[in-house]
Amino acid sequence: MTPIRSITQKTSIIIGLFLFLMVMTESWTAAKIFGALMLLRIILTKPKILLPSQAVTLLGLINLLWLAASAIWSVNLNATLTEFNKVIFFYFLAVVSLNEDSSGGQNLLNGIALTAFAVSAGWLFSPKIQGVIVGPSSFAGFLAVGGILCVGLALQSRKLIYALAGFVICFAVFLFASMGPIIALLSGMTYLLIKSFRSNPALKKPILIAAFTLSIVLFKTFIPYTSNPFYNLQPPADSTAGSPPFSYYLSSIPFQKNRLHHIWERRIEGKFSSERLIFWQDSLKMFLQHKWAGIGLGNYPDYYPEYKTIIENRVAPHAHSEPLQFLIERGVIGFALVMFLAITLFNSLKTPQGPSDPIFLWKAGIIGMLAQSLADCNFRFLTISIFLALGVGQILRPEMEWSPSLKTRRVIGVFVVFLTLLFALPGAAHLTYQRGHKDIARLFDPMNSGYWASSGRMRDLDIALMLEPRNVWFHQKAADFYSRDWEQSHRPGSLDCAHNHYKRILALAPTADFFQKEYLDWLKRYYEKR
Repeated sequence: MTPIRSITQKTSIIIGLFLFLMVMTESWTAAKIFGALMLLRIILTKPKILLPSQAVTLLGLINLLWLAASAIWSVNLNATLTEFNKVIFFYFLAVVSLNEDSSGGQNLLNGIALTAFAVSAGWLFSPKIQGVIVGPSSFAGFLAVGGILCVGLALQSRKLIYALAGFVICFAVFLFASMGPIIALLSGMTYLLIKSFRSNPALKKPILIAAFTLSIVLFKTFIPYTSNPFYNLQPPADSTAGSPPFSYYLSSIPFQKNRLHHIWERRIEGKFSSERLIFWQDSLKMFLQHKWAGIGLGNYPDYYPEYKTIIENRVAPHAHSEPLQFLIERGVIGFALVMFLAITLFNSLKTPQGPSDPIFLWKAGIIGMLAQSLADCNFRFLTISIFLALGVGQILRPEMEWSPSLKTRRVIGVFVVFLTLLFALPGAAHLTYQRGHKDIARLFDPMNSGYWASSGRMRDLDIALMLEPRNVWFHQKAADFYSRDWEQSHRPGSLDCAHNHYKRILALAPTADFFQKEYLDWLKRYYEKR
């Protein structure tokens, strides 16, 4: 093995470890450190920094300005700033990836494929990993992208290990029984196989094998095989009966309980299988009332209770459709700006140099993500956002160059370190909060209303309501606090405050029956005793 190849493989492993950490923890802090290290390496080693075309740069800045302006009419400033921070990181990571040469892009692909294989194998065989998965549908969407990459790498390198990894990942995606990731996998894989065949007809045999294997796995979804007959088998009670049957050893494979559900069971029998259609109907009503400027980044959960028609105590954290989410949060103006930027980006894409060009794989992965995004908010999943940003940078054609002086490079390096530490504060606050240090968490991230609302003190809850005035759950906490205070002190003012918070809840969530029932029960219990 040559030293260069050894370094390349080590880089892929390091990237894979970083991505594994992000997949398992959803840590934006880890992502920012990862991006900062990539940028510092470019600043210190590249004589020239590549930039996209002037049109792309200008439209990107205009989009950022519009998103920053949405903070003016936002009702949840912390959520808006948090989402704005993520958008800036997305842009920044795309520019960083733009400066990666072919070997750097290959390292990124290998690292992502390695991560997807590791976490899919872990999810299949480790109950511990199954218990820490965040956002199963989005997690499976990331696995779908990894499966596309592994099959593409197998076609390019003719290595069996990539083909086996791709099969394991695809099998895991289908076992998740979520339609969005399956759509992503099929869309990206179809593009990949067609493009691979057209660019290199010599790959006809392995392409047919890949297509046939994928068809077999897809066909499996129509077979209602709902249990593992080898699960929890016991060995013969009589030790003289000879060796246990072979099926007993098969039972040691840790497919837990009914892991082989067929894919349509959840769609047909699930209690909330049609809920997404209701989300879209509610979201459309929200958009029509805020169509021009939108509600502001990250404000969807604050507005949704007002339009909620789904049954029981259920709410939607997002619209379950990225285009619809963009329309609601950014308005028609912001959505038009995004479309102009997307069209300009499309016109600035690189031309693949041959069948082994990694651009094919990046495009296939992005197509899969975009297909899933039509009926899912998968871009909110950290690792999918990272892949999309890296992919945009890899397939975008650089059209400008910048050669900063040594002094400028040092200033940029110091600035990047400072920003990384600053942007790491919310992550540090989350870690300290999980360990019970609420005061330190509020010090690190004072704009996070959740930290204030959890202290149990009304003065802190007032701060939380000031930061997030449409949060019905905070108003519910306030009503409960004043009700308990009235029980202890019988101050009439406390009962009036509780009543005001309940009236605010009913105004913010007029169609939520459980809030109305809770209010009527409260009236019978407290207000009639006044």
